[in-house]
Amino acid sequence: MKIMKTMCRKSMIAISLFVFFNLAGCTIGAKFSSPTGDGVSDDYEAFHSFDIRELEEQIPGYWSYVEQNEEEQKRMIREAEVWDTDWITGGTYLVGQDIAEGLYLVWKGSSGEDIWIGRQDESGEMWEDLYWDRYTEVSYLYLAEGEHVRLPHDDKMALADSGSPSPAAEKNRVYYEGSYRVGEDIPEGEYFAVDIGNQGGSLMVDRVWYLPFPNTRFVYFTLSNTKILTIKNYIVFPADHKPQISPIRYQGIGEGEGSFVYPNGMYKIGEDLPVGTYKIKNEVYHGVYDLSYEGYHGNVSSYDPENWCGLEIHSSADPDRIKTSLDRTIELDNRVNEALRSVRIRKNTFDGLEFSYKYFWGLPTITFTERDIGTYVSVERCILIPEEI
Repeated sequence: MKIMKTMCRKSMIAISLFVFFNLAGCTIGAKFSSPTGDGVSDDYEAFHSFDIRELEEQIPGYWSYVEQNEEEQKRMIREAEVWDTDWITGGTYLVGQDIAEGLYLVWKGSSGEDIWIGRQDESGEMWEDLYWDRYTEVSYLYLAEGEHVRLPHDDKMALADSGSPSPAAEKNRVYYEGSYRVGEDIPEGEYFAVDIGNQGGSLMVDRVWYLPFPNTRFVYFTLSNTKILTIKNYIVFPADHKPQISPIRYQGIGEGEGSFVYPNGMYKIGEDLPVGTYKIKNEVYHGVYDLSYEGYHGNVSSYDPENWCGLEIHSSADPDRIKTSLDRTIELDNRVNEALRSVRIRKNTFDGLEFSYKYFWGLPTITFTERDIGTYVSVERCILIPEEI
């Protein structure tokens, strides 16, 4: 893939002289931020890219999946309510002494408190492993011998066995909110998750919450080397069974008006996103979560640098690789009404982060070639406009 420069030779000479003195900081007045949110102000993510109407347009059958998910949640609660078992109620327990080691079914209460899990290290000090109150109503939790667990007063749990209700919720190879034993309820492999929680989706791999890109409506991930997957506010499809992802007709004004564009989401080049050249345009606005809302969600004319806009490009759908080994990020400046635009490109190298800048008259462009097929591109707070040939 390549970023394409679009400026005349005369202007390039003048700008290059200016950049020589400014590459250490923001260039020519442009503001940039961090895709991780490190060190940003309280205004970080004040603007979003979640428009429920566009999700309905991009994902065929979106609302039928949402309705089925609600039915599955009701089913899990009904089955847990009638399960005849000896529930372990709120308190502090030592696994292997007070309670047995094994796979537990946890039914969360309404207090919103965390389950606390700790283990003594070699020095006798206790370390914590907070199991956050972000699991589904009923979920799996594996407890190992020697661990201390503190269960909130209104939570309860019981050892899972062949007669216990299942917190897994799968229908026709679609995995709804729930908790799954990897290798039994859900196979290892590549998956595609669609947000149904208004940008509140998350995945728990064993006890580690994996929060996919917070401003990405759908995301790929790889499931491997783990025991339990818990899905919250997502609908998950095997990658080879996911719905076709469609572009949407852009309702904004200016470049791209009336065209079919690719808004926020994680796309696979050659499958969801055709090979070709695209213009990259900022798309920053307050979220729309109600289908009754009418009209365009309204691109803002300016915004603080805390609202990161751009592309994250990676060669793997594995969550650990995505978080630690991004191939690169391409960040748009916030000078949305200026003729001269700049992007900042961040790469991970053996020597640390490496930054470079490129400049454009008009919207920046990026070209994906056949060599990029299979690469993943996360589009965050911007849109990709196919360039007319």
